[in-house]
Amino acid sequence: MAPGQKITLTDPAPYSELAAETPEEVRAVAYKNRQDYQNLQNQAVEYKAIHLAYRSQRLPTLSFSGYYGTTTVTGVNTHGIFMAQGTLSVPLFREAKLRGDVEATGAQMDAINNQLADLRDHIDQQVRSALLDVSASEQLVQVARSNVDLGTRELSDETDRVSAGVDDNLPLVTAQATLASAQNNLVESLYQFNVAKLTLARAAGVLETQYREYIGR
Repeated sequence: MAPGQKITLTDPAPYSELAAETPEEVRAVAYKNRQDYQNLQNQAVEYKAIHLAYRSQRLPTLSFSGYYGTTTVTGVNTHGIFMAQGTLSVPLFREAKLRGDVEATGAQMDAINNQLADLRDHIDQQVRSALLDVSASEQLVQVARSNVDLGTRELSDETDRVSAGVDDNLPLVTAQATLASAQNNLVESLYQFNVAKLTLARAAGVLETQYREYIGR
């Protein structure tokens, strides 16, 4: 394609208003859909289960067993026999190893929980920033559309004045340039608005599945 070739865009920039959402609602969606958050949560559950298992191994265990049967006396009569016993097991010689395992898994569990807390704060920051960007860029779109409407009316009025011989071509050219600038600003604001919505979808963890809904296609 030649660098100087003129290009005409046949598809307009998509625009659709985004339903108002609170940070709490978007965070709830993010906690449910973001893979990084889900992975940390699964690790936290896993380390908690391992930690509890090591703690339980340090506790004494008490078990019972028994037996009941019959035996024949002199080949004629029978009588019952039974045995019952209880066993108390205390892991004295494994205490050092088990204590070390408990402390190690406890440290890993604390580390994962700290990472989860940091990720929650990070998600909250991303969500709030994205919502602010969406709101600000949407207002810019409204302002840009208003400027395009105003520029269109000014160009129409100036065209009528030139046709009537009231003005020369200079105000007409100025009005054309003003309208072109307003149209460019509208395209840029639409782009920024769509980028802001996609950033919000990424922060909520639904970019891959719901991006069409966010950009209005």
